[in-house]
Amino acid sequence: STATMVWYWRIAMGITVLSKRVHSIFVLRLFNDAPAMILLHISMYLFACCDSWALGCVVFSLAVSIKMNVLLFAPGLLLLLLQKNQSLFGTIQHLSICASIQLFLGWPFLT
Repeated sequence: STATMVWYWRIAMGITVLSKRVHSIFVLRLFNDAPAMILLHISMYLFACCDSWALGCVVFSLAVSIKMNVLLFAPGLLLLLLQKNQSLFGTIQHLSICASIQLFLGWPFLT
């Protein structure tokens, strides 16, 4: 009957809400989003408003070190660096800033 199905649904939802697996999937994956996005927005501000590309790359790399979702913005950053520098050498310089920070922060885990 319909009443029985409603109770099965309520019990299933209660078990789901109390599940630690569901908690870890939906809550803990959001844990570092706010600090990473704040640093991403600061880096975008440095790129767009302050024309400080080296410092923006430093802050962008710090945002990536917090959460790798920020890497989804990397293709756009590459395009902007290529347009700004108008040479491959300047773009490689700015990308090496990002890479060196990642190596420095990850060094204890690499050795």
